[in-house]
Amino acid sequence: MDIVKKITRLHTFLLGRYYPKKLAEILYRKKFNKNINWSKPLDINEKINWIAFNTNTRFWTKLADKYEVREYVKEKGYADPNKREEFLSIMKERGEAKGFESVWLRNDGSKVYIRESAKTFYNEDGSVKYYEGTVEDITEQELAKEALLESEELFSKLIQTVPDLIIRTDIEGNITFVNEAVLLSHLNVKKENVIGKNIMSFISERDLPFAMENTNV
Repeated sequence: MDIVKKITRLHTFLLGRYYPKKLAEILYRKKFNKNINWSKPLDINEKINWIAFNTNTRFWTKLADKYEVREYVKEKGYADPNKREEFLSIMKERGEAKGFESVWLRNDGSKVYIRESAKTFYNEDGSVKYYEGTVEDITEQELAKEALLESEELFSKLIQTVPDLIIRTDIEGNITFVNEAVLLSHLNVKKENVIGKNIMSFISERDLPFAMENTNV
């Protein structure tokens, strides 16, 4: 019996040393009679196991020290160190910051877009008591904005190659876009002399009634 126990312990030890996740699955199944849902942990026990295998704990000791945290953020937190100084300046002058947006760096060097709000609470003597705030990950929205801007830029470049004059207006008929290359080659007019003006101002008085009748402007 002692030999069986020793073999079992050795097996458990080796699993834990070389295949810790497999051991966790075995122990979890033995205790709860079900498999761990790694892709979408639901109950607290699944979440604890997920955190144990998906969290980088190397910095936990450092991050438990507020002074170490300050230095770490200063060194690696903000993609642009000036944004940190700007945030600190706002907190010092106003006592709070609302919707402050910046770019942070992950450990792997990739960017994460952040919107943070914070407020300073003071002691009766005016010294800082504590800070309270929230941090929101807006990476998805910012990447979508960047993709939209790139798409609009590509569209604009493509439009510039079209040989016909293309004009876009707002609902009131004010010009918001024109393919400048054609504008210059056909009419010898610069874009800045057109953008913002109402399209009807470029139509002759003789043709104006016809134009008004056939547009919604």
